[in-house]
Amino acid sequence: MNRYFKYADEGVICYVELDEALYCLRAVYQVGEEFINTNLQAAHETYFLPEGSFGDSIDSITEIEKATFDDVWNRSVQPYLAGWNELRSRIKTGDKIPGKIICFYPQGVVLNIEQRFYGVADYDECKGYLGAEKMYPGQHVELVLEGYDDVNMWVKLKVGSPGLNFKKLLKWAPLAILIAGIAYSIYTVQTTNIVLIAKNYWGIGFTLISLLLLIIKPRIGKIALLITLLLGTFNLLAFTPVIYSYYFGLRIFDKHLQLLAVQPFSFLVLLLFVIINFKGIGRGVKEFFRD
Repeated sequence: MNRYFKYADEGVICYVELDEALYCLRAVYQVGEEFINTNLQAAHETYFLPEGSFGDSIDSITEIEKATFDDVWNRSVQPYLAGWNELRSRIKTGDKIPGKIICFYPQGVVLNIEQRFYGVADYDECKGYLGAEKMYPGQHVELVLEGYDDVNMWVKLKVGSPGLNFKKLLKWAPLAILIAGIAYSIYTVQTTNIVLIAKNYWGIGFTLISLLLLIIKPRIGKIALLITLLLGTFNLLAFTPVIYSYYFGLRIFDKHLQLLAVQPFSFLVLLLFVIINFKGIGRGVKEFFRD
């Protein structure tokens, strides 16, 4: 059961609604005659939803009745009712809503949707849609209008119906090409006299590991796939039944010194991987050198 409190800080009175673990769900700041609602001012530099549990300070703040909090809450949202009703009539359930993550509240992900009011979406649903590595303020995402929360004056958003997402499918293209090459290799072995060598078996192993990691830990999986492609490019792994390589080296007197072997198949797949993940690779390089 939620509880309600108020406390004063440097002349500002804060009214809060706390859950059973004493974390803040809603808050209203009273500054003079003005009431600032944290649901409507989520990006405010000073008056934002208090973070952390109130467990250590609960004895130093004043408990109030729910009716008192509700009265303050209603006074804080009163100036926005006309705009809220106008928004409800303009944007319909099922409409696609582009937004940008601004913060995380106990109720979910709060997004700037370029309206006077904010959108809110389920955290786990967004994480499953975007990936854990993209769950940060400033990240853009397109969601679908699920409905309206009239109490909090939030636009309720959800992930849209899963359709054909070309960009997401494209990210799997390098791995899909490797798997296709391995499948063709197995077929060739079964129907011809060609046999696989150690490079092929190592290639199968590295590809399966990359696939598993991409499913469980996408960021680590991308690194594993990059390593797999690099090893294939330099002729240490193979993904095709017949291995074609270009050798580079130096001729010293009458002797040829081999320095490098490059597989064109693996190199082209590596090039595709770099093009698809160019932004992520660039960001990783910047973070590496910044550290």
